Amino acid sequence: MTFKPRATLLPDAFSNSVSGTTTDAYVSALDWRSCAGWNSKSIVVANTGDTNSMTYKAYLYTLIDSDYYYLYSDLGQEEFDVVADDSDILHFNYAYDRVIVLVKSTSAGSATTYQLDAIGNKGGSA
Repeated sequence: MTFKPRATLLPDAFSNSVSGTTTDAYVSALDWRSCAGWNSKSIVVANTGDTNSMTYKAYLYTLIDSDYYYLYSDLGQEEFDVVADDSDILHFNYAYDRVIVLVKSTSAGSATTYQLDAIGNKGGSA
């Protein structure tokens, strides 16, 4: 899913949400393009299920001459687990041009539901 700005109460800010159900293989839960204008970006990755855990990873890109280039991940590790009814927050203070978050079930055959909330702010901290 590609994020598109929607009305918000904050000036110079962006917010949007997506939700779904995990599968055994990674799927793109968030593909936030053209987000370089948001100096500060936060993404809440929430496991909204009550039993099973989920795994996610994020990829960060920069745009050069109309092509997206993958940047090293400054997240410290490639995969993150979120237990049932819990969440993680990703926060970036760099003007990445594209952020992709992939999600999957931690254990095969044990799906769970998720919600991702993305927030961008042009002035600093989101």
